[in-house]
Amino acid sequence: MKDASHRPKILIVDDNPENLFVLEKILKKLDADIIRAVSGNDALSTTLYNEFALIILDVQMPEMNGYEVAEILKDDERTENIPIIFVTAIDRDNAKEIKGYSKGAVDFIFKPLDEFILMSKVRVFLEIYKMKSGLEQLVRERTLELERANAHLSDNNARLRKIVETTQGLTGCIEISSFGPKLLEEFASHMTASGGSLYFVEEDGLRLLHCLDPGHAPDYLSFPLDEFSILRQVLESGKPSLVDDVAKNDTIKSSGWGGYLDGSLLVFPILGTSRKVSGVLTLHSKTQPPFTEQDKEIGIILASYSCETMRAVEAFEALQKSERQYRTLFEKTNDAIFIAERATGRYTDANKAALDLTGRTLDELKQMTTRDITSKDADNLLAAISESCEVRELGRVTYYRPDGTCRIAKLSSVPLNTKYVIGIARDITHDLEVEKQLRQAYKMEAIGTLAGGIAHDFNNILFPIIGYTEMLQQDIPENSPFRDSLDKIYSGGMRAKDLVKQILTFSRQRSGKLKLMKMQPIIKEALKLIRSTIPTTIEIKQDINTDCGEVKADPTQIHQIVMNLATNAYHAMETTGGEMNVNLNQIQLSNQDVLSLDIKPGLYACLTIADTGTGMNKDLIEKIFDPFFTTKKKGKGTGMGLSVVHGIVKSMEGSIRVDSMPGKGTQFYVYLPIFKKFYKEQPVQNNSPIKKGNEKILLVDDEKDIVTMEKQMLERLGYQVVSRTNSIEALEIFRADPDKFDMVITDMAMPNMPGDKLSAQLIKINPDIPILLCTGFSEAISKEKAAALGIKGFLMKPIVMKDFADKIREVLKKNLK
Repeated sequence: MKDASHRPKILIVDDNPENLFVLEKILKKLDADIIRAVSGNDALSTTLYNEFALIILDVQMPEMNGYEVAEILKDDERTENIPIIFVTAIDRDNAKEIKGYSKGAVDFIFKPLDEFILMSKVRVFLEIYKMKSGLEQLVRERTLELERANAHLSDNNARLRKIVETTQGLTGCIEISSFGPKLLEEFASHMTASGGSLYFVEEDGLRLLHCLDPGHAPDYLSFPLDEFSILRQVLESGKPSLVDDVAKNDTIKSSGWGGYLDGSLLVFPILGTSRKVSGVLTLHSKTQPPFTEQDKEIGIILASYSCETMRAVEAFEALQKSERQYRTLFEKTNDAIFIAERATGRYTDANKAALDLTGRTLDELKQMTTRDITSKDADNLLAAISESCEVRELGRVTYYRPDGTCRIAKLSSVPLNTKYVIGIARDITHDLEVEKQLRQAYKMEAIGTLAGGIAHDFNNILFPIIGYTEMLQQDIPENSPFRDSLDKIYSGGMRAKDLVKQILTFSRQRSGKLKLMKMQPIIKEALKLIRSTIPTTIEIKQDINTDCGEVKADPTQIHQIVMNLATNAYHAMETTGGEMNVNLNQIQLSNQDVLSLDIKPGLYACLTIADTGTGMNKDLIEKIFDPFFTTKKKGKGTGMGLSVVHGIVKSMEGSIRVDSMPGKGTQFYVYLPIFKKFYKEQPVQNNSPIKKGNEKILLVDDEKDIVTMEKQMLERLGYQVVSRTNSIEALEIFRADPDKFDMVITDMAMPNMPGDKLSAQLIKINPDIPILLCTGFSEAISKEKAAALGIKGFLMKPIVMKDFADKIREVLKKNLK
């Protein structure tokens, strides 16, 4: 692994010792190690054991000339990227130079050597090498951070998934005899506990329900408990407790009955009806490491989920004691409860939660069976219910409601008698959606955090590269041999600048991955699928313009748009047959065109899907994009297709329009903006004049390299500059003489006092001072927020010199007004 802190190495190759001496004497002024080679073979063997930033290679050598050495180096993947400068005593010859460049040279130097030219060229390649090494190190560090973050996230997700599975498993436990042991064993499994007990509260004490290590827990603990009993503390506070080391804690007794005397201890209250403490669960561990706060938090989640089941358990016991209590439980519990005939699955009773779950009234439900409202495997479900003679967990069941929506529930069955069975369903639709959203939120947060960090650091690295390159471009003549290299550095820097923008854009996406893409292949693939599934009485005609430009989209969503609109067209012609026309064209929309579309003028891809079906009147057209609205018969659709299409199109900054008349068919027009490629070759120089000035500027940035570069840039533009790398020092200089400065330019992300805070302090001292705020990461502060603070100008790093000069004049001019 390369270390950017090591001195770079330069290999000089010449068969003449005097030439090597002269070269080495010149290059020793550089911060680099100079290594000699007296022949081509010597040079090749040296590169096997060293990493070089640059090779200076004589052309004319015996045995193996410089061109042959270069060709061998470029054919070896270990050395193919080392820049090579040829040295020759032969007069300039285009053919010789072309041959050298074809062998992999980046430059030529002619003897006798000009020290200034040689040093200038070598310095450029050393700087490139150092920057490359620094960037590689940064990428390795960021990659390692991401791997660690992903590992931590994966571990947390695994534990959370296990909690979901556990809590769903507890749902089917109705009787206290099955709930208690399962609850304790699940807790112990999550915490890797070696021992534990579960006590339930009775009027005069605690009754042992289950114990993982028999013999340590008495069957009954009478009230009042010992003053120092940890069980008493948890019962009275209703809060869980964590003890790292029982042996070192003199304020508690491990479990109130002289059980474990050492190791770590976790105790959780189990809440029942009315959120009263109905039980106490203890976990013990004598192994290292002890229980942690994370274990405690996981236990709290488990305990909170078990509360609902605990309430159902207590209520079920009450049901067996009293019909009145049964009816209260039946109506008040949050779980849906059904009573159904074993043989037919016909519902005979249901509570309010069940009516909410199914979307029916009690009278409607009593006319139905499980086949009418549940998923397609209702027959298997009914068979499981009819054959059940004990409590059974039947898994997830989908309930279809009359409004077209559905709910997912965890269903358990409890035998009531030989004729009837009780079904208990826990609605988990919301839980599943929340779980999905949490996973997506954690993933996007991790990506966004990483992207933000990379953007800030990378922009600070790019700023000096672009800035110094621009100044060098101004300094050297057009015919300089350095011009092409500098232009390429500048172009590469601008490309990297755009790349950072794309990284940040991706990190903010909430749906699928958006990318520049051609729609044509996806449309054709979707139509092939449609063709194979609809009758031949419907003819599909397509006119897909191959020249239509690229859109920024998720391919899956484009497929979804085509499938939904084509399926709608098919249903409109299902009984009569007809013609479906699918067209894709590129169109230019003017200001007048977009008035009714709620989009910006510009170049758009227009996808048209038309049918010759039944058509729609104006009232229907106004409703078709509403969720759950459908004109199809029961079982033909959910009413979500067009709503989804509308949402996708809007998220892509597009629009959708409908034309239809009864009996005349329907035409859907989808407009999606056409994007140019993310990267367009940057002009190496802007020929328009750069605006200058002579005002006095206070420049603040904690990056020394950036301050040095910006100061040189501003002085070239004619400004008088006082620079500081410490925001506190800058504030004191300004406070001492506020009228000394015409303008302040400050970075945003700085230690001690960031740019927005510094700006606020400067404005307090002189409300009229114009401030230009620069930042490498837009999430830290927005242009609008900066303006609200009184900051006159806002620029994103890295900054091109012309943009910098224009913004300074703009801010100063605005301030004069």
